[in-house]
Amino acid sequence: DEGVVRVAAISSAVGGLLVRALPAFAQAHPGVTVQVLESAPEQWALQLARGEVDLALVRHTAVPPAGFEFVPLAEDRFAVVCRPAHALARRRSVRWPTLARATWLPQAAGSAARELFDQQFAALGVQPATVPVVTRVATLSVALVESLDVLALVPQSVVQPWIDEGRLVAVDVEPPMPFRPLGLVRPLAEGARAVQLFGEFVRTQAAAPAAGRRA
Repeated sequence: DEGVVRVAAISSAVGGLLVRALPAFAQAHPGVTVQVLESAPEQWALQLARGEVDLALVRHTAVPPAGFEFVPLAEDRFAVVCRPAHALARRRSVRWPTLARATWLPQAAGSAARELFDQQFAALGVQPATVPVVTRVATLSVALVESLDVLALVPQSVVQPWIDEGRLVAVDVEPPMPFRPLGLVRPLAEGARAVQLFGEFVRTQAAAPAAGRRA
């Protein structure tokens, strides 16, 4: 038994980092127990400060909690996603006036994706058609995009596993939409061996090319 590591992860880090890293870590270090808590962006810092978790996989933060540092791991961007049969799935260089004619799954108010969505269409002076469902749950968003033939604007890391499986397609939108990178918040002081092992393994996995990854 090599110990326990407790990890808080926002949904983007689950899809963008853990889906790939965790199975490989479990095989490489079967003696380490990993406890993953999916955390809201406003919760993880308090969980670290309270000692409820050892590490956090989150977006770039300029001011990490006292006693911790942020280590960048992976770039991210916003993506417009649809099901493979959607009319825009294979179009090249799609711009926002074209996207305005589609029907959308809206994101929750206050989210970064919703702010970008509102900004883009406000600049065009249009309000696109939307379906009357709002959710922050990734699996529900994917099911709705697949079933209702709609578009959704999301951080690509959130839906990358479904893109890799071919269930969703990232529309080729111009211009690109960068988003804050994902990374690891870890203690400044040397921690338990299990914590160090996991942090270094995730960092190495994030730096390695992903086989079969789709844009």
